[in-house]
Formats: sequence, structure tokens, C-alpha cells
Amino acid sequence: MHEALYAKFENQFEDPDFYIEGELVALAARAIRELPEDYRKAFEMNRFGNLTYNEIAERTGVSSKTIAYRISQSLKILRTELKDYMPLLLTLLY
Repeated sequence: MHEALYAKFENQFEDPDFYIEGELVALAARAIRELPEDYRKAFEMNRFGNLTYNEIAERTGVSSKTIAYRISQSLKILRTELKDYMPLLLTLLY
């Protein structure tokens, strides 16, 4: 039993940054999943799908201003939800 637990957490003991990065990614992913659906879709299409506001607007049938608002609100929510982790997230990104 001890061997199984050690094997499970071996990477965390050998590389604590691996554990911290995994936890931060999980927190960010959860925060994104919890966004209102329209906000989340627009945010994901822009940030992960590399689509412009106009491209997202065409695909979703709303104006580009609506898409801009949804993404802006998504970022605002994410900043609030992840505010305690921002210094760590920024070090991972740069």
C-alpha cells in the first residue's frame, strides 16, 4: 500500500513545481468551466481557438460587441476567482 501511494505522489516529491503547476492549471480550468456558458464559449473560442471577435460573432450569431463584452466579463470573473493565485500563475506564464 505504501508503495502505491509513493508511486502516485513520486513526481510531486521529486519536483514540487510539477505539483504546483498541476494544481494551478486545475484551478484555472475549474474557474473557466464555472463561467456562464455564453461567456465560457466566447472565451474558449478566443483564447484557445484563436478566433477573432468577428469570427466568434459569425459562428454564434451575435454581434462582435456582445462577444467583446462576454470575453471582458469572463476575464473580470477569472481575475476575481483566481486573484489569490495570480502571482504564481504569472510566474508560470513567463
